[in-house]
Amino acid sequence: MGFKRFLLVISPFYSQNVAYWTVFPAGAGYISEYLEKNRIENDIIDMRLEQSEERLFKRIEEFKPDLIGFQILTYRYDVAFNLVKNVMKKTGIKTIIGGPHVSSEKLDAMRESGADFGAKGEGEITLLELMQGKNPAHINSLMYKHDKGIKENSDRPPNHNLDNVPFPRYLKFSLEKYDKLIPIVTSRGCPYNCTFCTVKLTMGKTFRYRSPENVIKELDYWYKKGYRKFHVLDDNFTLFPDRVSKICDMIIKNKYIGIDLGLPNGVRADKLDENVLKRMKKAGFALFGIGVESGNEEILKNVNKGESLDSIEKAIDMSTKLGFDVELFFTVGNQGETKETVRESFALALKYPVADVKFYNVVPFPNTELNAWIKKHGKFRKDFRKALIFQEAYKGEPFFSTKELSFNDRIFLLDDARKLREFVLKKNMERKLGRLGYFGKMLSRIFYIGFVNKLIKDAYTKPFARRLMQSFMNIFGFNVRHF
Repeated sequence: MGFKRFLLVISPFYSQNVAYWTVFPAGAGYISEYLEKNRIENDIIDMRLEQSEERLFKRIEEFKPDLIGFQILTYRYDVAFNLVKNVMKKTGIKTIIGGPHVSSEKLDAMRESGADFGAKGEGEITLLELMQGKNPAHINSLMYKHDKGIKENSDRPPNHNLDNVPFPRYLKFSLEKYDKLIPIVTSRGCPYNCTFCTVKLTMGKTFRYRSPENVIKELDYWYKKGYRKFHVLDDNFTLFPDRVSKICDMIIKNKYIGIDLGLPNGVRADKLDENVLKRMKKAGFALFGIGVESGNEEILKNVNKGESLDSIEKAIDMSTKLGFDVELFFTVGNQGETKETVRESFALALKYPVADVKFYNVVPFPNTELNAWIKKHGKFRKDFRKALIFQEAYKGEPFFSTKELSFNDRIFLLDDARKLREFVLKKNMERKLGRLGYFGKMLSRIFYIGFVNKLIKDAYTKPFARRLMQSFMNIFGFNVRHF
């Protein structure tokens, strides 16, 4: 059969975190670029920016696709699935769903959405083969309707040659609508076994990576177009320190003046040493997160972190002394967690001069080890499925309780964690603006007066104001993420 024209819909995302809907969506960018390389006509509508269904149907009428794809996240997947159903009902056009939620929920996602097709894991080759007319029964990682039922094909072997997957140039996007920041993905997969993590469900456990030369090619493309800020979105960028060093050496050699690099998704502490950190600093890396999870050794073992508290603290200490903006990521409420162990995480968060600390309300996503553990040892909230749809990991109420921590215990601890984060952010701003002396100190205090802080955050949702704020904060070396 095959399809000739493909429209990818990035579903609405009603998050208060502006960063989620003002940065280029790298996954969608890869899909579009891969189809472009293979001469498949395609277009994209980003409904995070244009949330009107009327606008979507107008674009469908103009572009006349014969297959429409939807990128689905777990958060607010109800909105995305309703959109799929409306499009099918009003247009009769075939649909395909993909993204993290589809990869983890698979057949359940197909049934709930009513879509004709679903793609698990990496979607580029799966979608291309479907577009080119290959028999659906022979397309790895494809799910599809068949005789009033749904068929699920075997998973596609991981693509080890990522250099052959063209990096996104966002040709189908309105560049001016997004932050002047380019997300870069240099690797896929995670070999570790954290009990709460979904990466192995979506990208697999096999770690694969692009060559340093290929990564530099992407940086060079955007640098020549005037971009200076880049966020590497890998889950394991520092897994092979020699590769990191080579990438850094090539950046240094190319003399990318003014380049600003960050690793907001975090890195493993046990893969950081002083030599690698110094190279990263010289190359232009200014910010990165460290996945701490807990300040208690026993909890780290419970979640299969595979790191010691000592190695984590050494990495934090080295990184802050070298002048990086370090963000610490904790998860609150894991297996065996008590009030005392959470307080140990709070103490660690305050021990070093970090830029930010994020305490995530741990989410027991379906098909994770954490989810299976709760079925045996804990208790899900009655409206778990609804909570999964409507809550973001760093906000909202707990998803479950255990004998060690009641539902109310978790609510109070998460509230304390949010207050602690505000304190850390405020201290970071005081340090950054301290170079201005008394004026800087007063400015940081004014910023955190309730109504002033709210006004600034509201203004940040407007593109012009956001860029103005970013320019102002860059002068003082203050990352706009840290407020």
